[in-house]
Amino acid sequence: MADVFEAICKASMGIYSCLSDEISKMIFRMRLLFSLTGDYKSISYIVRSTPELQQQLDSFVSSFAGECVIVYGAGTRGRLFLDICNNKVEIIAFCDTDEAKQGTLLNGFPIISMLEMKGKYEDRSIVISPMDYKEILADLLKMGFTEDRIHILSHFLEKNSNSQYFDETVPISRGGRFVDAGAYDFETARRFMKWSEYEYDRIIAFEPNKEQYSLCVEKASGFRDIVVYSCGLWNENGEISFICDKTSPYYSRVTKERLGQSEQISVVKLDYVLDGERVDFIKMDIEGSELNALKGAEFTIKAYHPKLAISVYHNPEDIIEIPQYILSLNSDYKLYLRHYSTSHFDTVLYAV
Repeated sequence: MADVFEAICKASMGIYSCLSDEISKMIFRMRLLFSLTGDYKSISYIVRSTPELQQQLDSFVSSFAGECVIVYGAGTRGRLFLDICNNKVEIIAFCDTDEAKQGTLLNGFPIISMLEMKGKYEDRSIVISPMDYKEILADLLKMGFTEDRIHILSHFLEKNSNSQYFDETVPISRGGRFVDAGAYDFETARRFMKWSEYEYDRIIAFEPNKEQYSLCVEKASGFRDIVVYSCGLWNENGEISFICDKTSPYYSRVTKERLGQSEQISVVKLDYVLDGERVDFIKMDIEGSELNALKGAEFTIKAYHPKLAISVYHNPEDIIEIPQYILSLNSDYKLYLRHYSTSHFDTVLYAV
């Protein structure tokens, strides 16, 4: 155990010295603490210490300032909302469909059922904290809650996500050849085009989820110099199990195990697909497969030093292993960290 701790400390110091500004260093310290302890207060600290996030969160809260609110969802995002906003809003209770939580307390606040909320607090405002809010919203409207009293935290997150991967505070040159790993609905690629003022050379996108791939192809129609591959990126060519979450494609991911709900998909090395072609910017948000995908792009990264925007929040070890691997390929990279949500999601490592 002492050897493991010593290795973590050594790796941390090497990464920390390559971080290019104070906000990156703060995010690294807090994410490392979160990886080691699981304490969500470190994520709250990131949010409170990021002016853009705090400003936009204040704007979200101002829409129901002075009101007594019920927070729907006593899970991670609900607890984080409480930790960040407890001094800004008057919270009455939490509501959760988990019967094991109902009747208990969360930081002194009662956790109630939807029926109890309907009976006692129909005239109060509700903050929906879970990311998958559409079904919750529909249920609340069916129960008679009015839409003007329902406030959706994910709407704030969607507004805040416009700078993700294309952050003006990070020195990334625009245009060129762009790789979008985890294209999902092609909106990131569309934002890249707009960010580049449509003066780009080529877009190469990867999306293994069949339904999302079809959506990407549809949305790419009419634009020039775009290719979309129906496969995932990995450290070798072949097939691998893939869990496709039909209710929330955000959480679809590859897995080494053959589980009941999994299917087989094709995976490829980025170096194999590019076959020596230069790229200028690689973005990866692929639900925990980032490190393996980077290993499959070793030649490209060494040869062309592309700018990188890599998600480092899916696995606890990502905050160490991903920057460490990138620096092992090219020690000249300058590293930046930015965070884009009020939860532990959406921390991006930029290498420029």
